[in-house]
Amino acid sequence: MNRIYFAILLVLIPVLSFTFQYYFSKRENLLKSFKRHFTCYYLDWIFVPFNFCIAFILNLNAILLYCFLISFIFTLVSHIFWLRKNNNGHMFNSEKKRISFAGVVHFIFMTFELGLILAFIFVGINNLFTYLCSFVLVIFFFMAIYGSKRIHGRVAIDDLLFLTIGIVVVVSRIVYAM
Repeated sequence: MNRIYFAILLVLIPVLSFTFQYYFSKRENLLKSFKRHFTCYYLDWIFVPFNFCIAFILNLNAILLYCFLISFIFTLVSHIFWLRKNNNGHMFNSEKKRISFAGVVHFIFMTFELGLILAFIFVGINNLFTYLCSFVLVIFFFMAIYGSKRIHGRVAIDDLLFLTIGIVVVVSRIVYAM
């Protein structure tokens, strides 16, 4: 029964992320940019079923902490790179020349989700939920390629590299689980 509560708690993460990004984007007059950001506005909802399923896969141990630490570092570097490269979306308030509150929410959300993905790859047990999570992640990575094209007008090389690595790692996890 505790796993059900844990699953519900994890499901709330993408819901709260969207809610806060929407609220802060609206408050900072960046809502139009947020609605145009395919990945944040639409695709991040795929983490609702992923987060639910992963609650039944994770073994909570010290390795999980390392997954979140690596996730934090990667997310920090990624956001710095993205903000320097493209500072006209909902994650950057160009009037105030700083990351927007919606950008901070996305940073926290991405850190958490990437930590869960890393934990799924390195810590998770093998069961039916392993295959469901794998399926959801493969859909996410393929749809994120489409999202990159919608956001940038083309598939950005850095996005393609990240997404290709994601697909290879998830498919490797599926093969390892067999």
